[in-house]
Amino acid sequence: MLAIAVLFVVGIPLSVFLHETGHGLGAISASHSKAQIYLGNWNDNRKRSFQLGKLQFYLSWSYAGFCKWEYINKRQHLTALLGGPLLSLLAAGFFSILAQLIPSGELHTILNGLLYMNASIFLLTAIPITYPRWISCYGGCASDGLQLLRLMVKG
Repeated sequence: MLAIAVLFVVGIPLSVFLHETGHGLGAISASHSKAQIYLGNWNDNRKRSFQLGKLQFYLSWSYAGFCKWEYINKRQHLTALLGGPLLSLLAAGFFSILAQLIPSGELHTILNGLLYMNASIFLLTAIPITYPRWISCYGGCASDGLQLLRLMVKG
């Protein structure tokens, strides 16, 4: 029971944070610009929580996140878009390995939950779809996969 509470209170925001940080890492690896990572509402008036190099973090407890970056060319945009799903997939693999090292108990349950959360975020963002309106903060937005597909087709 405690593991489930930890997953909802910490696990989901952590998984979203990792995904958005992946976008930020992709953005700064392909360009000289900064990336702003938001956990919570995207608001240019929010006070920055902290900065690591070119990554600027604006954090509040939330199940939603966004990453803003400036891109100049198609390669930079592709790299930034790929970063989020890629880090979610890597995080799922990392939590899978940790869960195998701890055979049972609450920590094992938490690690398995983090594995499934990150794998789900990978799938839900990599599949090219427009999110349905009932997903309040993402409703009507294109998934990372759909944005990538559109960018590649655009030429």
